[in-house]
Amino acid sequence: ATGQGVRDRGRTPEIPELHVLDHLFKALVDGHDPRSLAAPEVVERLRDQYVGGMIMGDPRATRHGGDVVVEFGTDELPLAEYRITTRNGAPFVASMRVLERR
Repeated sequence: ATGQGVRDRGRTPEIPELHVLDHLFKALVDGHDPRSLAAPEVVERLRDQYVGGMIMGDPRATRHGGDVVVEFGTDELPLAEYRITTRNGAPFVASMRVLERR
């Protein structure tokens, strides 16, 4: 609120990088082309495994230089690290590394 009215500043997510992962998983489930969201190796690893699960536990994010590493698993995928960088001005999942096998 200001002397000139109220301004909506929207909501700021705690881990904004989760949005690109959410979009990536949705593209995979819906059969859309996810190449603008993630590296081919990430897409191939996820394509056969992910059919729509819920994130388990609390995702964690750490900054490494200009990248963000998000760590989480789903009820279908093992715990993994997803390195998110910026490509063409947008978040991009550059790599994925499994931390825990099921």
